[in-house]
Amino acid sequence: MKPRTTRTRVGAHALLACAAVLATALFHQYPLSLTILLCATAAAFLAITPHPRGWIVFLFASLMGPASEMVAVSSGAWHYAEPFVWGVPLWLFPLWGCAALLIIGAAYAVPIKR
Repeated sequence: MKPRTTRTRVGAHALLACAAVLATALFHQYPLSLTILLCATAAAFLAITPHPRGWIVFLFASLMGPASEMVAVSSGAWHYAEPFVWGVPLWLFPLWGCAALLIIGAAYAVPIKR
């Protein structure tokens, strides 16, 4: 991969991550709207993710991340203002998936010396 392509992809990942965080901060009181925004962000993440099976990682993180939070919420560690299922909001599922794709993008941006 060319260095410029890597920088461009890293920049795009960083921009999408900022968009996801900003959307969460601004729209957390509107769970359906936020879920739609995060799904659109996830689609953009998937379009630029260098790993050919990024969608599998996205689905795994979208299920396992909220599942782990469900355990914490049910134990009383914290709570969400607008829970959807088992104490977690609907928008949390695509947000966890976006986080996983950000990690993949960051990992591919690190050069490997052989």
